[in-house]
Amino acid sequence: MSKFYETDDTICALATPAGSGALALVRVSGTRTYDVVSGILAKKLPARPRLGGKHFYRTLHLGDDVNCDAVVICYVSPNSYTGEDAVEISLPGNMLLIERLLNRLQDAGARLAEPGEFTFRAYLNGKLDLAQAEAVNGAIRAGNDTVLRLTLNELSGEASRRIEKWLARINSLLARIEVVHDYPGDVEETPTEEVKQEISALTDELQAHLEFYRRHHKMRGGLKVVISGPPNVGKSTLFNKLLGYERAIVTEEPGTTRDYLEEPLLLGGIRLALVDTAGLRPARELVEMMGVERAEKLLSEADALILVEEVFHFAAHGGDLLPRLKEMRKRATDAELPVLPVISKLDTVADPSERAEIRGAAERLGGLAIAAKQDEGLDGVRSFLAELAHVQDTGVRFLLTERQGSLVEHAIEALKTATKSISDGLAMDATAVDLYDAQRALAQILAAENRQMVIDKIFSKFCLGK
Repeated sequence: MSKFYETDDTICALATPAGSGALALVRVSGTRTYDVVSGILAKKLPARPRLGGKHFYRTLHLGDDVNCDAVVICYVSPNSYTGEDAVEISLPGNMLLIERLLNRLQDAGARLAEPGEFTFRAYLNGKLDLAQAEAVNGAIRAGNDTVLRLTLNELSGEASRRIEKWLARINSLLARIEVVHDYPGDVEETPTEEVKQEISALTDELQAHLEFYRRHHKMRGGLKVVISGPPNVGKSTLFNKLLGYERAIVTEEPGTTRDYLEEPLLLGGIRLALVDTAGLRPARELVEMMGVERAEKLLSEADALILVEEVFHFAAHGGDLLPRLKEMRKRATDAELPVLPVISKLDTVADPSERAEIRGAAERLGGLAIAAKQDEGLDGVRSFLAELAHVQDTGVRFLLTERQGSLVEHAIEALKTATKSISDGLAMDATAVDLYDAQRALAQILAAENRQMVIDKIFSKFCLGK
């Protein structure tokens, strides 16, 4: 449902994650901030001009004889995150206290903020442009160190400065074209080949950023890695070993995992969602059938696959995967998903030469032979997971969002059309029309034309308090 945030009132929200913790932070921002906050304090705040950058130790009156000591940090407009008068209240992280505090703030004249409304106000008040505002959410949700670094670059203005340079290059081209149009015969016409080369160079630069986005945008919120294979081949054992604790039940009975299990895994600065799936086989019961169906759906949502096959079956097929796993591997490869074949239960092979032969066969398939119970080969699996977030240095210093990627793609198409117009010998007026189109698309990365679109597409996706 569309929202149209009001900006002439005072808002409040919890700015730290909900739940128990040592401390929580509640934000208040708007024209009546100091009146609202003073209304719930045992001792009022000083006069507004004296509040900038000050913090006070105060007792909150939370009703029903419930009082709580808190630190109240004050900001005076325009020197705050939102550009408005603002207060941050730091108190013990008990949700009962926080709920009472938010209720008291509302009773005193504030309202609960909508998702992203603090950052929206920062954008409206010129504290951030749209690219930087999106980076606030991106920094919170970054799935690994690389994405975090790229997003912080964007938050510091790296993307904005680069886009402004792109816009300046387009403006320069338009100025050269327009001056010839306005003063024909008086001004030397810009060589069309020179204009074409400059447009092509800009197109190539935009294309490099778009390709970088297409390769790495899935890393923004963390990657989903699905472990799949037949029943009783060691998927759950591998799952538990990678997590470092016993999350999945492991027995000798096939089909123990009837539904999928998904757990977060932080590995070397990379946030992953690791998924253990039901074994792929004709299901005998309704519950197991549903688990297998969900496993199939998860495969379509995966960012990477680990295909597990038992060493006995692998050896029996002459060092090749079972047909079903070969088919899954081909589908994943066609979709450009990273796939790691894993041959499990190597510890069940007693003959050292046979073990070496199986390892070699697995490596020829681009996979690994492991004995998960003994931790043998698990470093190779972890290396595969770590490699998922590897970003080759291309000189690109920020990662576009989905909205920005769409606008850059639009600009590229407009620039390509401009180049074609020149190649086809059309008047430079036709080239100018396409350059203006590219200019509008890039400018919307920094400042969208439609306020409601900004709210719906960007700020409504924020969590509360941001």
